Amino acid sequence: MRASRHVRSGLVAALAFAAGLATFAATGFGQGERSRATVHAARATGQMAATSSSVSLTYLSTTGTVQPGAFSGARGTCPRSRPHPLSAWFDSGSDKVVLGAARPDPSSRPGSRSWLVGVTNLGDTSARYIVGLVCAK
Repeated sequence: MRASRHVRSGLVAALAFAAGLATFAATGFGQGERSRATVHAARATGQMAATSSSVSLTYLSTTGTVQPGAFSGARGTCPRSRPHPLSAWFDSGSDKVVLGAARPDPSSRPGSRSWLVGVTNLGDTSARYIVGLVCAK
């Protein structure tokens, strides 16, 4: 009994060492900037598969212009048919526009159907934006 435990322990240790060695070799450790891990990560861009679900979604959106150094946005209310806000989103043609707020409105009511979605412009010129809300049943 005692001997078989030692054999199992030795086998587990040997397998763990082999796995570590394989990982060490696969990542190309010691090869500088040309490591295999970098090559694998570069090839890892692919398309995601879509699966159907019984969740019914509604997307709300609006556009606007935000001035330099200012905050701008909109309040969206999910319809009664899809009363649960899941996510807020935004997009802008400027890399100086960042998400400034995405929260229930009023913030004291976390179960609210209304959300505030806003952006802040960190740039020197005005920028167009689009903000939105995803609502589910």
